[in-house]
Amino acid sequence: MFLDQVHFEVVEYAAAVRLTERLGQTWTAGVLGGEPYVVAAAVSSDPSDLAALLRSVEAWVAEESLYAIRFMLDNEIHVLAARGPDRKAPAFLIPVEEVEETSQAA
Repeated sequence: MFLDQVHFEVVEYAAAVRLTERLGQTWTAGVLGGEPYVVAAAVSSDPSDLAALLRSVEAWVAEESLYAIRFMLDNEIHVLAARGPDRKAPAFLIPVEEVEETSQAA
């Protein structure tokens, strides 16, 4: 089993601390750098560990009343968007390249 890191971009320091505390209950996590702050969390190679981490971050995004959070995994940047207010639509991941292409097309 090897460990990988997932990096989450958080704009406010207090929010980064809250996310770190939440993730630190299950994973090794810490705040890196400054504005924007990066919360790093170590996950195992087991896909269910990454899935659990992303579900935890998804819940945090909803609790913080955020729409989405950017994160980097395997040197690729993604966006994890929270579920809608009806909580029926699943969260979704969008590779950043697709977001940029969509924005340019509009």
